[in-house]
Amino acid sequence: MAFIAPIHKPSGVKHALKLKFFEPEEDCLILAKSNRIEFHELTRTGLELRQSTALYGRVTALAKLEVQNESTEQLLVATSQLTYFTLSWDPKSKKVKLAQGPVHIKHADPTPSGPADICILDPKREILAFTFVQGIFTLIPIVSAKQKLRKLKGTLEEPVSSRVPEILVKSTAFLYGMPDPTIAIIWEDSDGRLNVNAKAIVKGQDIGSLDMKNTDMTITGLEVGSACLIPVPETEGGLIVLCETKILYQDIRNRRVELVLEESAVFSAWTMIDKPRYLLSDDHGGLYILHINFEGTRSRVSHLEIVTLIVSKPILPKIPFALSPASVLVYLDNGFVFLGSDLGDSLVVRLTDDGQTVDVIQAFPSLAPILDFQIMDLGRGTGERVNAFDSGQARLVTGSGAFEMGTLRSVRSGVGLEDLGILGEMTGIRSISRLALNPSSDFDDVLLVSFAEETRIFYFGEEGEVEEVEKYKGLIPDQETLLAASFSSEQFVQVTDSVVQVVDKESGTVTSQWLSPAGAKSITAAASNTEFLALCVHGTHLYTFNLRNDLEVLSPRVFTKGQEITCIHIPPFRSQICAVGFWDGGVAILQLETLELEYTEVIDPENGASPRALLFAQLLENESPTLLVSMADGVVVTFAFDVDTSTLSDRRTTILGTEPARLQLLPYKSGLDHVLATCDLPSLIYGEEGRIIYSAITAESALCVCPFNAESYPQSVVIATKEDLKIALIDSKRKTHVQTTPFGQMVRRIAHSSQDSSFALGIVSRIVENSEESYPSQVKLVDGVTFETLDVCDLDVEELIECVVNCSVEKVLLNGNTEVIECVLVGIGSVDKVKKGGRIIAFKTTPDRKLARIAQVSVKGTCRCLCTYRGRVVAALDRSVVIYRLHDEHPEGTLEKLASYRTSNLPISLVVTPSLIGVTDIMKSMSLLCYEPGKDGEPDKLTEVARHFEALWSTAATYVGDDSYLESDDQGNLVILRQNKAGVTADDRRRLEVTSEFNLGEMVNIMRSFEVNASPEDSKSPISPRAFLGTAEGSIYLFGFIQPSMTNFLITLQSLMAEKVQTLGDLEFNKYRAFRTKVRQEEEPRRFVDGEFLETFLNLSRAQQEELVEVLDKDLDAVIAIIESLRRLH
Repeated sequence: MAFIAPIHKPSGVKHALKLKFFEPEEDCLILAKSNRIEFHELTRTGLELRQSTALYGRVTALAKLEVQNESTEQLLVATSQLTYFTLSWDPKSKKVKLAQGPVHIKHADPTPSGPADICILDPKREILAFTFVQGIFTLIPIVSAKQKLRKLKGTLEEPVSSRVPEILVKSTAFLYGMPDPTIAIIWEDSDGRLNVNAKAIVKGQDIGSLDMKNTDMTITGLEVGSACLIPVPETEGGLIVLCETKILYQDIRNRRVELVLEESAVFSAWTMIDKPRYLLSDDHGGLYILHINFEGTRSRVSHLEIVTLIVSKPILPKIPFALSPASVLVYLDNGFVFLGSDLGDSLVVRLTDDGQTVDVIQAFPSLAPILDFQIMDLGRGTGERVNAFDSGQARLVTGSGAFEMGTLRSVRSGVGLEDLGILGEMTGIRSISRLALNPSSDFDDVLLVSFAEETRIFYFGEEGEVEEVEKYKGLIPDQETLLAASFSSEQFVQVTDSVVQVVDKESGTVTSQWLSPAGAKSITAAASNTEFLALCVHGTHLYTFNLRNDLEVLSPRVFTKGQEITCIHIPPFRSQICAVGFWDGGVAILQLETLELEYTEVIDPENGASPRALLFAQLLENESPTLLVSMADGVVVTFAFDVDTSTLSDRRTTILGTEPARLQLLPYKSGLDHVLATCDLPSLIYGEEGRIIYSAITAESALCVCPFNAESYPQSVVIATKEDLKIALIDSKRKTHVQTTPFGQMVRRIAHSSQDSSFALGIVSRIVENSEESYPSQVKLVDGVTFETLDVCDLDVEELIECVVNCSVEKVLLNGNTEVIECVLVGIGSVDKVKKGGRIIAFKTTPDRKLARIAQVSVKGTCRCLCTYRGRVVAALDRSVVIYRLHDEHPEGTLEKLASYRTSNLPISLVVTPSLIGVTDIMKSMSLLCYEPGKDGEPDKLTEVARHFEALWSTAATYVGDDSYLESDDQGNLVILRQNKAGVTADDRRRLEVTSEFNLGEMVNIMRSFEVNASPEDSKSPISPRAFLGTAEGSIYLFGFIQPSMTNFLITLQSLMAEKVQTLGDLEFNKYRAFRTKVRQEEEPRRFVDGEFLETFLNLSRAQQEELVEVLDKDLDAVIAIIESLRRLH
């Protein structure tokens, strides 16, 4: 039983539309991303998301309708299931509702029309035309005022299908100024040539039928890249055809105007700015303004002009005119344009008044398409105990975007920070402290910012004004402040690097003071609560004070060398003890008054890492307090602290980053604590359902933080970075956060080496010279943290990089012995379709972090995939799988061919298990191979032991454990195949049986499985996570197996919800998620649970929830708790 849920939702934009959906006088922008529709409001600062909803159908077209008696416009949506319907806004319920439909178009043998269905609206708003399938136009009449029907004007009538001989339609447009609705079509003939025909829509002989008849307008022999038609208003059927080397205008009278382009371009989208001007985009991300000049009246075009726009702040400095290639352009207003892209980030840009430049106003990060990704860290810890799986600590690095928009993106699901403002630009900040010095108020009003030689004081007024003051209420400004805290309503304590003082809040009088006997810069650590203060002098002397008795020194203690103190913390819940960390890696619990040892624990005796920060926090409800220990190597260790015995237990380890984390306690509304850990991978640590959660937080540049509850900035945090000091709010919900590193080249493949913290990237560039494109490839070595380029290896001009993997390979040495080395394997094909030769190259990373070639072999055909099996190299070539062994020879090693297997067509992915090799064929699904080394002089063998006997156009596959394999195809289907090792007959054992089927609705490009060493918390979870999936639409999904005890419950709940819960557009969940290909169509998903669909249970009314739970015979609160636990997985 399988489970899937989105971690990152689709981000590539294919369709967009502006209409008045919410208010009669206010435009909004509708975006379609795979099966999701987003409603964005137009504000002065850009677009703002108002609502997002999922449909159970992939959106293929959008259109707007004006319906009689409706103050707002309706949205027509068409899906890939040949269904359309209209949506409107209900101002009473504040929800999107179904207005008309759904209507399903039935065709005997529907072949999709292309990469995107085409929907166009007649200028007179009398008819709507779709090309759902090849060779057929679906025409939908719109009720007009002339018709005396019992229907409102603007509503849709029954669809009519009209067959046309033009099969491969590239683009369509309704023409202006025609007596009958007339459609212009760009289509491809059997010889691959592009032509334009214009067809008038007239009434057929049968009642209610419509026919499409040719007109006199024809254009033949267009260039291959001609794919856009622009109808020109106020002309007699005027039409602009955007070709590669020219722009052509022609009207119904065959009057023609041409504009020859200085440089060729393949145009991808257009939008009207005003009637004489149009904005164009090409597939390289260039933007142009096309100006139409008329003769006298506006009915005749005299000539055309085009201007290439320059980006004022280009995304790519080397290409000043390039933005993301647009899949859709929408002119918003006042020079603002939305540029939607499925190959890079979508943007809001502004056309400047000079008509020469364009400014980028807003960017919407997109992962589409995900070409490859690597799982960097699951944050599950080390040693005997591991943390429960939580995607909030997992980090993925993706290769996203096409060609010039190529990027590396670090993706984490975590908590965000909303910046409220910058308090000032400053460097060298070491710590931040807050004080509430107004006795009549509980709000914080003073912020102390510490530097190595001084402390800067900021005062916050009641109206939100901020003032930096040189002196304030006895505070010491000319020394570094290590600690400042109130311990009563009248007094506070300040600890600098040499002085401790207690100060009266109202008068600012110092009531008691203690000077370090070691002089300046001698105090290295300090901690306090409302009764006691503990501090360390020179790392060896520990002092404790009674704050309420004029800084009475209690019991000083001296520690020997090698046992120097690194950090101190006093818990707020028990004032008699303190925790102390030592350089030798130990943590001790001491009595505050006597400094006698109560308990000690050595954290990391093997690696020698020392504690750098300690913190007691109440993270879990009705549980013991937790002691968090931040180690020097980036590890955080947690213990349960027994308040009665002062002992530590239940040790757990989590790898947060590569540098020590600073721990800051954040009070939370529930009374429990949250902890913000700042390091190279900052995290918010909190408790949920009896377990500790580590969730990423967008504070990557933070050096230190401090909670700050000012009257004008309630429940905020102050964050110090290397450059500035700012104030922010922490989001209440976790969501996906993306960090982007642009490359300006397509990152086609990613391989990660944890040994030297680097990435080996397969890079493909696109270069245009003399109107000809070339695609040079490189292997690029970059740093694993900064993504800085370390080394580059250029491939031959006609070579195309296909795969890059980092793996351990067994190498045969010159003396006959063997050793295992880590190397980078690169598979190469050819750009030239005639020369089909390829190569396999093995690199190693040198100590100075350079790529050194150690072996290579030429192969017949393209090497599409590489992996290792038992130290051997496994390569997927054209129609074969070959196993090689690496030999060390002089001057360069060789790859010896050991065995091979003949595949049906092209193997596109390899899957390795402990005993078998899985091969996914592009057409014939998966086969399992067994490798047997030769004995007694016999050659090695690679034989097939099992296969899936069904045609499947595969795109990716991975092993997910339990003798099961997850496979995807080009129709968005997911299939789980299981090897039946216990089959009765040999045929049963050779057959890979299908255990689960599901339609994801998106094409999966890459799958990465991971191993989960189950913790006690994992055993309580309904799901056992197994893999992440990356799609062409920019989505990342979490895949897992459902625990056997929960299988029947979850599948029954999903079936009940699919039957009884109404979805937007009344689309059937089961029909959308059912497996479907041209060969086979199922009625519902098979043994597969959609986590996102189940989570909609939480949005139902209490009555609906109780109705569903009654059938399940379960307690409602228990069901809600289970669904909540599923949601927290992603």
